[in-house]
Amino acid sequence: MSLPLMELRRAIEPAVAELAALRAEDHEILVITDAFRAMEKADTLQSFSEADLAFHRSPFVASGNPVFMQLEVVLDPPVANVPRQSAFCSARQDGR
Repeated sequence: MSLPLMELRRAIEPAVAELAALRAEDHEILVITDAFRAMEKADTLQSFSEADLAFHRSPFVASGNPVFMQLEVVLDPPVANVPRQSAFCSARQDGR
């Protein structure tokens, strides 16, 4: 992922998470929780990557802000191409 996209994600994800915490419906909280648990249980890089993407997508929807939802669609393809091997390996070393 390019540095400008990374900077954009770092700038907006806290705001997205805050709105999601305030506005999320029960089923949206369940989606976020399930994605996090799937990351913890992942035993392959592929399963970890899929769960990680789902985890990072879900607050955009739960924020209830249609502009954030559209922005997530723009950010999603570059994020999908980010290597996640180091995060997966770190999680395995931590016993997750």
